[in-house]
Amino acid sequence: MWRWGARGARTFGLKLRILYMLSRGEMTGAEIIDSIAAISMGLWRPSPGSVYPALKELTEEGYVEFREVGNRKFYRITEKGKNHLAEMGMIEVPRTESESGTSEILESLGYYIDYLMDERDELERNPKLKERLKEIRDRIDQLLR
Repeated sequence: MWRWGARGARTFGLKLRILYMLSRGEMTGAEIIDSIAAISMGLWRPSPGSVYPALKELTEEGYVEFREVGNRKFYRITEKGKNHLAEMGMIEVPRTESESGTSEILESLGYYIDYLMDERDELERNPKLKERLKEIRDRIDQLLR
């Protein structure tokens, strides 16, 4: 299990997000920051002061490894990291090709919704975001009919 380190629970969610992103493929720290910002629709852009220490801890704990190309580090998840995500129910055993795409999209959608639940106050303050969310809900309702 995870060592909590000096920042403890504050980095737990970030570390899980990083591991999950790296389960999809190799990334640099800057790409991780940009991806989190994109996934959150710009509501959250983690600072290098939080992402790089989390990557260092994940590397020290054996969940992540990296390779250096010039002055850039490309991070990738290890088997230990994949096993940790699987234990937490964040990734599944390999699926057939036909069910893979839809399952992955639904899994990602669930994480987006988790993030939006954490950002409820922002949605309440921003009527345009809330209206967009209602439009998306209506489209989901159409899928479920």
